[in-house]
Amino acid sequence: MDHYHRKLRELDIKGAIFEVDARDFNDMSHLVQALLFTIDPGLEYSA
Repeated sequence: MDHYHRKLRELDIKGAIFEVDARDFNDMSHLVQALLFTIDPGLEYSA
């Protein structure tokens, strides 16, 4: 993951890096919520 963080910094890209297991519902749920929050920060979190 450090490699990806360094590369984003090199390219001056601000973004999140997630380690996600596509077989894990909670991992995917957090990923989708993070993507939605980047589109609309006013969304409310629901657990």
